[in-house]
Amino acid sequence: MKTESLKLKAYNIIKTNIVECIYTPGSMINEEQLKEEFHISRTPIRDALSRIEQEGLIQIKPKKGILVTPITIEEINKIFEVRLLIEPYAIQMYGNTLDTNVLLEYLSFLQSEDDRLLTKENIIEKDDEFHDMIINCIPNKYLITFYSIITSQNKRLRILSGSKYTDRIEKGCREHIVIIEALLKGDYSAASSALVDHLQESKSSSLKLLTKMPSNNGVWLDKSCIHK
Repeated sequence: MKTESLKLKAYNIIKTNIVECIYTPGSMINEEQLKEEFHISRTPIRDALSRIEQEGLIQIKPKKGILVTPITIEEINKIFEVRLLIEPYAIQMYGNTLDTNVLLEYLSFLQSEDDRLLTKENIIEKDDEFHDMIINCIPNKYLITFYSIITSQNKRLRILSGSKYTDRIEKGCREHIVIIEALLKGDYSAASSALVDHLQESKSSSLKLLTKMPSNNGVWLDKSCIHK
């Protein structure tokens, strides 16, 4: 396999494991572990780690290993500040461009009574798709690029919140239903307002999650979850 392909493979695998919290915030990983785990040589792994560090997801600590960037109260506040600025604005200004059929499909999914369909994993995946759809309706490429900076950190928060609080997933589904029903009625102001409420609830859940975990000055640092 070409070196460039190996670099991309290493980048995709490691980043996915970080974003999906297989490597938990605050845990330590190392090059040797990654080399053995993915059967990829050291050079592509180092290149991938350097790129991921630039994205703020890890901190390379010489002679110690690689720290998966902790999630802090400050980080949560910053993430939701961006989301609250952009997502409700997107609905208010461009909600009329959203595909009605896609909204109806998502509404049908949320209102399903089939437990085999409404798994935690499926709900989180659909949640990602829904919020991506809202952002992608914005025709301004600069706003989309700005929002993309928080995407990985935001997904970590959603996965962690969902893994700890099943009731938050259920409430989130009900909140999404309110947003979609307003969108289908063409009431973009109400949909935008409902989205603000949804994001505020998500923020509260994320802050609650952080305060419940072992921490050091508000930093997610669960030593029992260190990936060895």
